[in-house]
Amino acid sequence: MSEEILKVEKLYFKYNNTDILKDINFSLEVG
Repeated sequence: MSEEILKVEKLYFKYNNTDILKDINFSLEVG
């Protein structure tokens, strides 16, 4: 069961990685 969760988390992170980086860059620029 935990292995399935890890797979989902990896896919989620892979497809949203660029959005996360954009949010971090935006926060750094504004902050």
